[in-house]
Amino acid sequence: MKSPISSNINLPFISIIMVSFNQAEMIEQSILSVLNQNYQNLEFIIIDGNSSDESPKIIRKYEGKINRIILEKDMGMYHARNKGILLSTGDYIGFLNTDDLFYPEALNDIGKLIVQENFPDMVYGYTIGLTKNGNESKKIIFGPGLNTSKKYYFKKMKTIPDQSTFYKRNALAFVGLFDTSLRFGADTDLKCRFIINEMRISTLPKIIAGWRIYDEALTFRKDLKKDRFKEAIIVNHKYTNSYINYYNIRLLLYNYVVPIIKNCLFFLKK
Repeated sequence: MKSPISSNINLPFISIIMVSFNQAEMIEQSILSVLNQNYQNLEFIIIDGNSSDESPKIIRKYEGKINRIILEKDMGMYHARNKGILLSTGDYIGFLNTDDLFYPEALNDIGKLIVQENFPDMVYGYTIGLTKNGNESKKIIFGPGLNTSKKYYFKKMKTIPDQSTFYKRNALAFVGLFDTSLRFGADTDLKCRFIINEMRISTLPKIIAGWRIYDEALTFRKDLKKDRFKEAIIVNHKYTNSYINYYNIRLLLYNYVVPIIKNCLFFLKK
């Protein structure tokens, strides 16, 4: 087990928590994107839910460079993330999924922003969409144009990219851990708690992470679309106390109306 390094007293101590389950195909790239950050004040924790593929073997390959590895059954991604939070010791905590990537110097850029902004409660940079093979999609960038003020955010609830968001430990202690009753949207729910409590949030206007967007991913699996939709409505209603608003209408159009129109156009062309 590697001991946390804190030789650079000028930049904050950051814990990165990676939750793993049966993603051997991509996990090594994700691990290396953390280890190659060249950020001295880093703690790296991997929580694997007893994967049945090659993931544990790949993780152990780097055990000398990872601060803590947990290989045991859990109750899902957000339960594993909470476990990681409780084990971590960083001043700030970030999460990287096993199919996503940090870009070079991401943590240095975030660390410098944290200091420049006088240690805000939450910081986020931009995240770019990637294909399953890791190619960039220039048209899909999450983060630009967001207004995270309590007055404006809940009108549209645009995506604050999970891969490039970092939470101050003391602020997490105030708003609480991930809601494990949610399967898909506990990260959105957590950010909403930061916003509703008017915590101090800063933005780094730079791409620092990549989000793989592909059909087999939990966020995009077609067989889970109805469940994701229902949960998104629940989270939105929790903070807006409304079912009829821009966010819900946009969800309805994107998930149901647009696919019907596309299918109609397809058949008309035949």
